Amino acid sequence: MHADGSAPLLAILLSLVACTSTPRPGDHPSSTPVSDTAKPADAATPGSGAALVGTDWVLMEVGGQPLAGRGSRRPEFQLAADGRKVQGFAGCNRIAGTYELKGDTLKFGPLIATKMACPALATEEAFLKALDAAVRYEIGGSNLTLFGADGPVARLQARGTPG
Repeated sequence: MHADGSAPLLAILLSLVACTSTPRPGDHPSSTPVSDTAKPADAATPGSGAALVGTDWVLMEVGGQPLAGRGSRRPEFQLAADGRKVQGFAGCNRIAGTYELKGDTLKFGPLIATKMACPALATEEAFLKALDAAVRYEIGGSNLTLFGADGPVARLQARGTPG
């Protein structure tokens, strides 16, 4: 051990690096420019409901199946306008990454996740698959629906609204 205590810090940093995932084919690079001329989707249209950006979105349904077990913590994410970052919880692990937004087009860039096992791992895998497949979104009231190329892949609800 080093007298300055740097060995434990190095071990922590190395373990954080080991928790990241590598980009998969089809991931969207974070360097892709986002058009500033696109209709701003960060704020909700009057009467449309919750804002896409800045809202805590909680998973209610994935792959056409409602989530069972209201007692456990549900997967969720929040989009931040600053730097087009996404962060959240996938069911077992924390997630973070980037997103691209243009009009009603929403694509998630490479996401990183911690690598802990838990009983909700199947739900987490389905949620991450839905985020990867998302190409557009619709907001209706307090509901956010993510669509893939073949239709809806997930339905989320703004935190704090009745389910």
